[in-house]
Amino acid sequence: MKAIALSLALAASFSGMVTAGDQGMFLKFGFGGAQINVKEEFSLIDQQEDEENSAKLGFAIGYYPTENLDVSLGFNHYSDLHWLDFIDAFDDYDLDETVVTLAYNFEMGKFSIKPSVGYSFWKFQADEGIFANPGDEETFRSSGSDMFAGIALQFNFTHRLGLELAYSTGNYDFGKVESTDLSLIFSL
Repeated sequence: MKAIALSLALAASFSGMVTAGDQGMFLKFGFGGAQINVKEEFSLIDQQEDEENSAKLGFAIGYYPTENLDVSLGFNHYSDLHWLDFIDAFDDYDLDETVVTLAYNFEMGKFSIKPSVGYSFWKFQADEGIFANPGDEETFRSSGSDMFAGIALQFNFTHRLGLELAYSTGNYDFGKVESTDLSLIFSL
């Protein structure tokens, strides 16, 4: 993984500069946290909604079709840290989504403010753990698509490397997802 990241960083450093003011492509790699408010019908807790804090990992490839617009296609994975739970003792919620995002860049020197809208094609899974759950463990799976909105602040360290702090929120069929993440952006 480190070798891939280093290779991408080196490739980006030798390629031409692309900012929102130019046309070109970019790669984005991010991590962060999310709060997923699961609706009652998708919750593993009987007869009530559930609130899950999750880690988020994501990547995207994007293009600047005009001076201030960027369009990207990305993948995000949300999961709690129960991957350390080798015996499936605890309840587990996972969300995978493929996203298409359109952002407008308000540039201010090295900074950009980027409001965005997007469309998520998601797969949600809830697995009941064995701890305090007598009988067979339940599993819920659902998939669908919904819109989301976000805002980001980007700082460009160099002409090829930027850092983005982003917040997004969406009301999905299974519940509300709010996430905050930090991403490295490599211009190609």
